[in-house]
Amino acid sequence: MRRLAPLAAALGLAAALSAPSPASAGAWGNTQHGGRATGQAGAFVARASDPSAVSYNPAGLSSLGGFQILGGLDFSNATDEYSSVSGDHRANHTIQFPPALYLSYHLPGADSPWAVGLGVDTPYWSSVDWDTAFFPGRFLTREARLRLWQVHPTVAYEIDERWSVGGGVRYLFGELDLGQNFASSLPAIPGVRPEVPFEVEFTADGSVDAFSFDVGLQFATHVWGWGAVYRHGAELDSSDPYEVSVRDITIPALADDIEANLGFLEARQSFELPWEVVTGFWIAPYPELRIELDAALAAWGRSETRIVDPRAIGPVLGDVVQIRTRSWDDTLSVRLGVEGDLTSRWAVHGGVALEPSPVPDANVEPGYARGDALVYAAGLSYNLSWISFDLGYSFWDHDDRRVAGQELNRPTVQSTYSAHDQIWSVSARWRY
Repeated sequence: MRRLAPLAAALGLAAALSAPSPASAGAWGNTQHGGRATGQAGAFVARASDPSAVSYNPAGLSSLGGFQILGGLDFSNATDEYSSVSGDHRANHTIQFPPALYLSYHLPGADSPWAVGLGVDTPYWSSVDWDTAFFPGRFLTREARLRLWQVHPTVAYEIDERWSVGGGVRYLFGELDLGQNFASSLPAIPGVRPEVPFEVEFTADGSVDAFSFDVGLQFATHVWGWGAVYRHGAELDSSDPYEVSVRDITIPALADDIEANLGFLEARQSFELPWEVVTGFWIAPYPELRIELDAALAAWGRSETRIVDPRAIGPVLGDVVQIRTRSWDDTLSVRLGVEGDLTSRWAVHGGVALEPSPVPDANVEPGYARGDALVYAAGLSYNLSWISFDLGYSFWDHDDRRVAGQELNRPTVQSTYSAHDQIWSVSARWRY
């Protein structure tokens, strides 16, 4: 066991300093909640005309009458692939279905300007797991996961018949996980054993929570309107032990010794979510047709990640804190949505959007490798006096990323990441 102590320190240092920072690997945040908004590519901040206004623009709650409920599921079906001269690999295919629930209530009284709302949804829900044993990028990232729930109480005030304002407190909680591999070997002992190569799989399953807030503004007439919302960022911190697993070792008894020596390692992560400003304009050239154009600025370039393992590093090299600036880019998303009434009960939706990736080519790695996405969306709604059913679909076609530096022993090899995602949203709206 004592012979392994220097190795444990070296592995601990490598794990702490080279651990990647997980991120939302798909849309960089869930921009679509509910069947109506999904069918319009997320262009909904200006109208915000159902209880999902809690998420899109709290100011829209003031225009909703009585007590209303919206509940539904968003099914995500992503495919991520990697190819190089080393071979082709596909990330673990996982269908995810995060739920959403929104409540809105306009306070009683003919002239009451107040409305309140409550939302429970998932603003970030992403998972990429390159689980194939010989995936070349596993020494950068084997898996990255960011799954956040949000509890979001809101309030809105109708200033006059055209202007309203709203805001809320956002409580975020969930998982921030990462996994990567590290290659090493035990030195040869003359007359006892040869050099013993092996790999260690490090996995950190972190629990995180944070508070944030948002504020919104809305202006509306019968034929056009405008809206804007500011969502404050949040910092997610976790401190959890690594799960350690040794693989590819020819002397099984040594695996237990290595894992025991690494069992004290702790992964401390800090991941900063960006602030975001979204604004939109809608117009109704005919009473049956509504068109909305939104733009969303997300300040990814102003966030950073800290990764440190003082318990592993401190006794050997003194306290070390690594501040890793992502050098990501701010993004500007553009979303265009259309909603048309076919009859008094049936409505159709359509949309297109450009959702850029904040990650420049120089910083691509397997945990967040997707390129810019062009989004195509369509949907259908059926409305009764007291209930509506909404179905939305969007297809995310991500640009391929061709980059180098993904393979440990072949830093100049060109690798290609490709991805696409499909999102189905089903929801129902009750009006009381």
